[in-house]
Amino acid sequence: MEKVKKHTGRKLKAVAAAMALLMILTIFTAGCEKDEGDPSATSAKAAVTTAAQKTTAVAAKTSAKASAATSASASATVEAETERPAVTEEPVQNDETADDEDEYSDEEAPESGVATSEQVRERPVFDLKGRKIIYATASTSYTYDYFAKLNPEFITLTKRLDYLEQLYNCDIELVPQAGGWGGIQNNLMTNCIAGTYWADAMMFVGSWTMKFHNFVQPLNDFIDFSDPKVHSNPGQADLEWNGKYYSILHQRKIAYEEMIAYNRDIFGREGLTDPMELQRAGQWTWTAMLDAALKATRDLDGDGIVDQWGIVRDTVQSINTLVKKMVASNDSWMIDTTQGGYRLGLADHKSLKALYFLNDLQNVHKTGSIYNATKDFRLGFAAMAFSNMADTRKAISEYPEGAGFVLYPKGPDTDKYVILNTSAGGWSGAMPYHVQEPEKISQIIYGMCAVYDDGYPDYVAQPDIKTSYSTYVFSEADYETLELQKSIIESEGAKMDPYAYLTSDLDSIMLAGTNSLVYKIMMQNVPVQSALDTSREVMQDKINTLVQTYMQVRN
Repeated sequence: MEKVKKHTGRKLKAVAAAMALLMILTIFTAGCEKDEGDPSATSAKAAVTTAAQKTTAVAAKTSAKASAATSASASATVEAETERPAVTEEPVQNDETADDEDEYSDEEAPESGVATSEQVRERPVFDLKGRKIIYATASTSYTYDYFAKLNPEFITLTKRLDYLEQLYNCDIELVPQAGGWGGIQNNLMTNCIAGTYWADAMMFVGSWTMKFHNFVQPLNDFIDFSDPKVHSNPGQADLEWNGKYYSILHQRKIAYEEMIAYNRDIFGREGLTDPMELQRAGQWTWTAMLDAALKATRDLDGDGIVDQWGIVRDTVQSINTLVKKMVASNDSWMIDTTQGGYRLGLADHKSLKALYFLNDLQNVHKTGSIYNATKDFRLGFAAMAFSNMADTRKAISEYPEGAGFVLYPKGPDTDKYVILNTSAGGWSGAMPYHVQEPEKISQIIYGMCAVYDDGYPDYVAQPDIKTSYSTYVFSEADYETLELQKSIIESEGAKMDPYAYLTSDLDSIMLAGTNSLVYKIMMQNVPVQSALDTSREVMQDKINTLVQTYMQVRN
């Protein structure tokens, strides 16, 4: 294993040690702003998984397999209609410090399929001679038994696990990790630096790639990513980083949930053009949204107090994502790599227009509270709201019956609706370094995670909007917005801003918190250009430091 020996060299350890120190500092400075359930926040308290935990997990799986096998088939249809409880571990995005990465959608999975003999492809042939394969999962609840009863995607994962065990003569164990997503990060980094075996495969998140690429093996060395089957999950393309794929995406995200919610009843009462009609005509723009917000902001009873707001930020939408989406909607970047290097794209004129626009809504036109979230929209006191479908659905009964969703409007410097991928994919499988026979383990990771690949006996059928989002929408009309978004994603792709890889490191100085650029502008009334001029160098230096640390490549 020449590659493994190389990886244990002094230079990698120096790189890893520098990264570890930076991450520890980041953890302690950001710890008060992160929720333990946030997969992008590394927990400083996360402990390395103990041997006792592994023994317990292995024993649990042995008994679980027998019981799960009989219930998996019956569970598929029922679980497709049920919320996935473990997926709700991420924090509700209801304050300015909440991390906005919606890594794990609550989308309802489509039904499973069974491949015909013609579809099933020959797999690489090898015999692992009963070897135990450890697949580290990111929660103490993520056991074989749990996934085998969850929904078709995860039921397929466990079916694939059983199939791969027989195919390759091995014993694949799902081993839950202490400390959640922070714990799995800590275990990966600690064991890689020490050069010790920890797990053969692990749950991973695409937005971790820049930080952790030195600790996981690029799968291009073992898997042919030019094969269309590998891209049966279209979101796999979002996981390419610096020309490499470090993980296999497990869940397919067919749409992104950040939307503008609007109250049809208020629009009708005020004689305003329905945003859906404007969206159909390609005329849903910042100007159109501002015009509606101005006209809808009213003192209804003449007492000098505004009773009806034009646009607010609903409590389910973080300020972090709101700013990123507005920047992207003008076809611009938080961090720009188009000219080489990692440059502060937020300083560009197209990005600055988004900051001016948001500040004007709140502080100049006074059409509603943007930086601080409110419940005014769900209570019927606002015409529009920056919202999030995934979290709205958890309290959808609280919203007006006449509500609907449209995309973020077009900015003044673009003629298209821009869809932003804020999280670089979702749940995926990766392979840590110090793994024996990585060419074989990579096939197991692919087989478990590529649940949409119909070249296996069991697979998940390609989803559609109505199947995946039936509990997300206010009415049938909202499917039109989701279909439009899906068509944009499939034809043009979602915009990938490199900020996604550094969001947990940069949010506190750029987007949220009392020291951030956006807070100074929107809450302290510091002029946009002045705030930028005093913060630009600090933000760029922070980006440079992070990139220099995370981007170092092993020898």
